[in-house]
Amino acid sequence: MADRGGGHERGKRGGGRGAPRGRGAGDGGAPRGRGRGDGGGRGRGRGDSTAGEGRGGGRGQGPPFRGGGRGRGDYSGEGGGRGGYGEGRGGGRGGRGFGDRGGRGDRGGRGRGFGFARGGGPIAPPKALPTTFPEPDKATNDLENELLSVEGKMASLAVSKEIAVRLPVRPVFGTKGIKVKLWANYFKLDLNADRDLYLYHLEYSKIDAESSASESDTGSFKKKREPGEAPSLKGAKLAQVVEATVDLVKTFNAGVALATELKSKIVATEKLNLPNNPMMVPISIEGRSRRDLYSVSFEGPRVLNLPQVAEYLRTMQEADASFPKFEDVVDALNIVLGHTARTKRTISVVGSRRFFETGLTGNHPGGFEGDEEKSFLVPSVLAICRGYFQSVRLSTGRLLLNTNVTHGVFRVEVDIKDIFRRLNINRRNSLGDLNVLARIFNRARVEYRFRGANSDKDLKRQKTILGLLESGRGMVVDGLKIEDTPYPGPSQVSFLTQLPGDAAPVHRTVTQYYKEKYNVDINTDWPLLNVGTPVKPAFVPAEFCRILPSPVKIKLNEMDSQAMIEFACRQPGDNYHSIMTRGQDILQHDAALLGHFGIKVGKSLLTVHGRELSAPTLCYKPGGRQAKTGPKFKPSFGAWNMSGLKFAIPGREITSWGCVAIGIQAQDEEVIRIANEFRAQVNNNCGLHMDDTPSHGLTKVFVRPGDPNMQSKIVTAFGRLAKERVQILLVFIPRKDTQLYAAIKRAGDVELGIHTVCMDWKKASKEKGRAGYFGNVALKWNLKMGGVNHQLVDTVGLINEGKTMIVGYDVVHPTNVATAAEAAAPSVVGMVASIDKELGQWPATAWVHTSRMEVCEDDQLKGAFESRLNLWKIKNNGRLPENIIIYRDGVSEGQFALVLEKEVPRIRAACRTMYKKPPHLALIVSVKRHHTRFYPTSPEHTSRTGNIRPGTVVDRGVTQARYWDFFLTAHDAIKGTARPAHYTVLLDEIFAIREGRNAADDLETITHDLCYMFGRATRAVSICPPAYYADIVCERARVHRGPLGPSGKGRWQVHENIRNSMYYV
Repeated sequence: MADRGGGHERGKRGGGRGAPRGRGAGDGGAPRGRGRGDGGGRGRGRGDSTAGEGRGGGRGQGPPFRGGGRGRGDYSGEGGGRGGYGEGRGGGRGGRGFGDRGGRGDRGGRGRGFGFARGGGPIAPPKALPTTFPEPDKATNDLENELLSVEGKMASLAVSKEIAVRLPVRPVFGTKGIKVKLWANYFKLDLNADRDLYLYHLEYSKIDAESSASESDTGSFKKKREPGEAPSLKGAKLAQVVEATVDLVKTFNAGVALATELKSKIVATEKLNLPNNPMMVPISIEGRSRRDLYSVSFEGPRVLNLPQVAEYLRTMQEADASFPKFEDVVDALNIVLGHTARTKRTISVVGSRRFFETGLTGNHPGGFEGDEEKSFLVPSVLAICRGYFQSVRLSTGRLLLNTNVTHGVFRVEVDIKDIFRRLNINRRNSLGDLNVLARIFNRARVEYRFRGANSDKDLKRQKTILGLLESGRGMVVDGLKIEDTPYPGPSQVSFLTQLPGDAAPVHRTVTQYYKEKYNVDINTDWPLLNVGTPVKPAFVPAEFCRILPSPVKIKLNEMDSQAMIEFACRQPGDNYHSIMTRGQDILQHDAALLGHFGIKVGKSLLTVHGRELSAPTLCYKPGGRQAKTGPKFKPSFGAWNMSGLKFAIPGREITSWGCVAIGIQAQDEEVIRIANEFRAQVNNNCGLHMDDTPSHGLTKVFVRPGDPNMQSKIVTAFGRLAKERVQILLVFIPRKDTQLYAAIKRAGDVELGIHTVCMDWKKASKEKGRAGYFGNVALKWNLKMGGVNHQLVDTVGLINEGKTMIVGYDVVHPTNVATAAEAAAPSVVGMVASIDKELGQWPATAWVHTSRMEVCEDDQLKGAFESRLNLWKIKNNGRLPENIIIYRDGVSEGQFALVLEKEVPRIRAACRTMYKKPPHLALIVSVKRHHTRFYPTSPEHTSRTGNIRPGTVVDRGVTQARYWDFFLTAHDAIKGTARPAHYTVLLDEIFAIREGRNAADDLETITHDLCYMFGRATRAVSICPPAYYADIVCERARVHRGPLGPSGKGRWQVHENIRNSMYYV
C-alpha cells in the first residue's frame, strides 16, 4: 500500500479486536477482530463468532466418510493461490466469479457472485432527529453535584507511590466550553431492588444413551471418540441442552422466573428447588430413535444483593475498592434482558450482547426488497445485517441500558448445490471461486438431508462443518486415500469399508460407496465437505447440505470493505430511529419476562449535559499566506487547509535522496519528472530543503505480485543506495499491495536503516489532485526527518513549561489468522513518547509480548520506559521531566486493576533508576471500542454531517460520579455517526493537586488539544495522538516481523540508524 496521506484519518479495521475500529470517520461496522471488547467496540481484536459442535460420523457408517481436508487457507489470488479474500478471479463475464469487478451480470449488477446485483432495500434519505426532547434528569444532575461536593475533596489527597488499586476520585466536573444538551443512546432501567436474584453455574457431562439400537444405516454424524477424549458440547448442541435444562427446572419451580444465556448460567428470582443435583436431562435428536442423556450439575446459588446495588448508586460509597462494581449483578441483568431475544429462532446472537434478526435465505439473490436492515455482500452467499447491541451500565443514581446499532456479516440460508450451479463450479477450473468459498464455508452450520433410493425416509442432521476438503495432506486415518489435487471430489477419495457381501473391507471411493450402498449417483465435479477435523476428517457430498444462517469471521477485500462501510455508516438520525423502532422490537424490551424480574426499560432515549470545547490555536512557520493573517489561527469544524503554509519546524536538510520505482509502467524520465515536482513543492510550499533531483538517478526494481524473491530484490536495490549514504527514499509503487509494502518497510526500517516514503503511482501521475496528494505525503516526509509540522499555542501551562513528557502505549494481538500457528503468534507492544514541549516528534519503541495477553507483566515495559526517559534527557540538556502523563490504549474495565497492579510498578521502577526524586505520574486509559454515542438535539449544535460538533465532551449523565472519566468527540466525523473516545483516569499525581485549577478542565483541554497534533493530518483525530501513534507502531512492528511463527524470533527490530525517529508514520 502507498503511505497514506494526512488529509484524513485511518479507516476501519475489522475487527478483532469484530468490528473495525474507525479512527475518525464514524462507525464503520466491519468487524476487525483484534481482540478486545464486544463486537462494535474497539475493533481491534477478535470478533465474536458462533461455533458448532461435534466431529462427524463413524468410519463407513452412513454418508459421512473418514478422510479429509487439510485446513483451509486464505482466499485466493489470481487463479488458485491463497491470499486475501476476493483478490481472485473476477473480471471477465459478470455472471460468475468473486472478482473485484466482473462485468454487468445478468441483471446489470456489479458483476459479483452469481451475476446478481448486491442489494438491500432502497437507499432512503437520512432521517431527522426529533425536534423535541426530554430535559436531562434533574434528580441525577443534583445527585451528581451533591456527591462531588463531598467526594471531590478527597481527590487532592496524596496518592500512594506504591500499588494504588483504588481508582482516583473524580475531583470536579468540567466547566469549560459551550453548554449543550445531547441525546445519548441509553434507556433508563427501572429495577425492583427490594429482592435478591440467584445465579447458578452449570456443568455438563454426557452419559450413556437411552437406547443402543444399531444406527449403522441412519447416516449418523457421530464418530467414536478416542479413549479418554471428552465429548464436545458447544454451540447449538449446548444451547439445546441448556434450554432443556431450564424447561425441566420449571416443572419443579412453578412461579419462579428463569433466564439463561444458553451457555453456563441460569438466573432465578428465587432459590431453586432441585430434587436432584446433578439432574439427568434427555435430549431428542432429530432423525434418530435414541435420545442423548446429559448430567447437569448446579453450582450455587450466588445471591445477588440488589438492595446493595441500589444503595451504591444512590451514595457512590464503596464497600470495597473493586472495579468494575457489581459485575455479577450486571452480568445477571444482561442475561435477563437478553433471554427472550436469545431464545427466539429468528434471532442470531453474536457474542453475548449483539442481536440480529437474520431471516436470510438465498431465495432473493437480487436483494432484500423493502428491508433496510440487510444487504447482500456476495449475492445468495453472504449478507450484511444490521443488529442491535445492549448492555447494562451503572450510572449515578440509576441503572442504564446502553443500546446501539451494530453490523455483522452472515452466511445466508441456501443449498450448496445452488451455489455451485450458479457459479458453474468445477473442481478443475474453478479454483479462484473455491478458494473464496472455502473461507466462507469454514465453521459454517449446515443441515444435511439425504434419502437413499432404497429408503422411504429422509435423514436430516445439523452440523458445524470444517469446510471444503482442500487436499489430503496431514490426514492420519488408516485406509484413507486422497489424490493429491486441489479440492478432491468423491471420486478422488477412497476409504476401507465393508458392505454386505464383502468378505473383507475393501477400498471404495465415496462415489462408489453411495452408489453401491444407497443406489445414488453423486456429482463428481464438486468437492466434498469435511465435517470432522483436519487430522481426523469425516466427509459428506456438498450437494446434500444446506448452509444455515450464521455469522462468519472473514477478512473482506477492499471493495467489500467499502460496501460494508457504506451500509454501516449512517447518520445519527437513522440510528436513533432504528433503535427506537426495530431495535426495541428485536431486543424484546417489552417482554413479559422482564416484568417477572421487576425490570422495566424506559420508552425514550436519555438526554445529557455536554460542553463544546473551543479548538486550540495552531501555529505554522511565519511566511506564505500567513504574512497577512499572522502565524496563529483556530481551525474550523476540526480541520484546516495547509495550502500556502510552511511547516513550523522543518526537518533535517536533505542533501542526498533516492528515487525508486517498483513495478511501475512508465518512462524513466516521467518518473524523475514527478519526483522533482514533489521536491519542488516541499521546498517552495512547505519550507523543506531537498537537493535538486534524486542523488543517484532512478533505481528500478522489477517484481511481480507474489514474487518469492521480492524481499531480497528490494533489499539489494535499497542496499546500493544505502552505501551512498542516501538519507531517505521516495518509492513509487503501482498499487495498494500489502506484501510489497511490507517488503519495502522491512528493507528500509529493519535491514538497512534508511527512511522510505511510498507513493501510489496512479495518484502521483495524475495531474488532478496531485498537489494535495503531495502535501499529504510531505507531512510524513517532514516527520521522518525530525521536523514539527505545526504547533499548539497557549495550551495548558503543564505543557508550556516544558517539564511534562507524554507517553502512549498499546498492545496489539494476532488477528485474521488462518492457522493455529498464526493464532499463537506473539502480541506486540508499541510505545511512543514526546521529547519536548512542541509535541511534534514522538520516537517509538516496540517489543513482542505473550500472545493475546493485554497486560504487560514483564520487565520489557520497564526497559522501554527507561529508553523514553533517556531520550527526553538527551533532547533537554540532561534534564528529566517532572510530570509524566501516560495514555494507555485499549484496556477494558475489567483489566484496570491489573494495569495498576502489574504495569504501574514497572513504570515506577523505571523512574527509580533515573530519578533521585520520583516524577509525578498520571495514567489515563483511552478506549474506542465501546457503544456510547451522542446525537445533537438542536441545529445550531449540529455538524455538517448531522453529528455533534467536534470538541464535544460529556462527563456526566451516563458516568459514575465517583470515578473520573469522560467522553470526548474531538473530531468531525466525515461520515456515519461519530464515536467518542472514552478516557478513564487510573492514576493521578498531577492534576488534582494543582491549587486553583479545575483538574477536569485541565485534563480535558490537554487531551482535546493533543487531538489536533496528529502530525500526518490537517484535522483533529478521534483519539489522542500518543495512543494513536502507539497503535500505528504496533501495526508497523507486525509488518516488520512478517511470518516469523509463534516464537517471534528473528530479526525485526528497527535499525539503530532510524530507531529514535518517527519511522513508523
